[in-house]
Amino acid sequence: MRRGLGRSIISIWLWKLGSEELRAKHGKFFIVQLFLVYMCEEKYRNWLQKAESDFRKAKILFDNSEYDGATFFCQQCIEKGLKAFLIKEKRELIKTHSVILLAKKLDLPEEFLNKISVFQPIYQATRYPNMAIESQPDEFNQETAQRLLSVSG
Repeated sequence: MRRGLGRSIISIWLWKLGSEELRAKHGKFFIVQLFLVYMCEEKYRNWLQKAESDFRKAKILFDNSEYDGATFFCQQCIEKGLKAFLIKEKRELIKTHSVILLAKKLDLPEEFLNKISVFQPIYQATRYPNMAIESQPDEFNQETAQRLLSVSG
């Protein structure tokens, strides 16, 4: 279904639900609440699709020995996936590159936080010169990129 058509259908559906009887039964903000749920679902799907796209890009870059790009898109995959679930679960979006902050907002288990903590410094380290990752002296090599691909996939 085309995106515009879907919005038209949902608008008609919400308009039909907007009878006085329904407003009296569910409250005057019922229609707005339904629309917000629909919009959050759409945003969730969009963010999830971007996360999946970033993972595909990471694999392509890895296969072409572009390890800094591969690690960047692994980080982006995790970040956007977490943002998708934050939208779905909490109905909010936080503008941050901190995967730890996003995971904590979702109340994810400590084991998961430990696993994704390797992604925390990657956004800046892959975007800006002289931002080395302390635990990885030669920064972005095949081994590091392979490890991050396995964690993000």
